[in-house]
Amino acid sequence: MADNWDKFVDGAKEVAGTVADAAGGLYEKGKDYIHIKRLEWQLRDGYRKLGTLQYQAETGAETDDEEKAALVTSIGEILEELKSSGGHEQKYEFTACKACGAMIASDARFCPNCGEKLED
Repeated sequence: MADNWDKFVDGAKEVAGTVADAAGGLYEKGKDYIHIKRLEWQLRDGYRKLGTLQYQAETGAETDDEEKAALVTSIGEILEELKSSGGHEQKYEFTACKACGAMIASDARFCPNCGEKLED
């Protein structure tokens, strides 16, 4: 009877260890996911701020060139961190549409701005 009990306890310990390992793996994946999402949010925010400054410059408003340079540097750093964090590299690469000049993801099939079909 004691032998069966020892087998049961050993089996329970093994199951508990497997569950703990799985939970730890899920925890790490969750942390990585949240980190990537925060970086993506920072990237969108940087693009938005840079776009606002560019619009102001195009409409003749006074803009701060140092602020624009700092944003460009920050965006570059975020892109590098996203690429090294295991995100999809191509997701963060951009190109200009030949028809309208809009910035688009390098893996896009159509321009979201003008609808132009992009070359493969």
